[in-house]
Amino acid sequence: MPMKPNWSKPFARPIRIEPKPVEADLSQFEFTMDLLRCLPGTVAREFEALPVGLHGGILWVALPKGSSDATMARLQTALRRTLRFFLVDPESLRVLLNRYYGPPNDPRRGLLPGRMAMRRRGRLPGD
Repeated sequence: MPMKPNWSKPFARPIRIEPKPVEADLSQFEFTMDLLRCLPGTVAREFEALPVGLHGGILWVALPKGSSDATMARLQTALRRTLRFFLVDPESLRVLLNRYYGPPNDPRRGLLPGRMAMRRRGRLPGD
């Protein structure tokens, strides 16, 4: 007889992010285009995440204070790489997301052009 899924427990075991994320101030980080390209704009917007460092193959990502371990685990799964996290002021994070990835309703206005804009300019091979 098949087992019924238990929807009240979406994960087989509790999610734990190690090491625990620490709080940080976004003014202490330097953002380069190479670093910002480590996190696609659509993913950055969906998770309200901003890459802040890349050391030894580990991508350090800023998330708004109050982000859950489940959100961090989903982001790590979406990117398929090892991540470490800083928790930052949500308003400061939104300002930088808008500056680098563009406003949510018009991402072309950001400093980091989207894939379609880059393809039109001949920087990416077509499909």
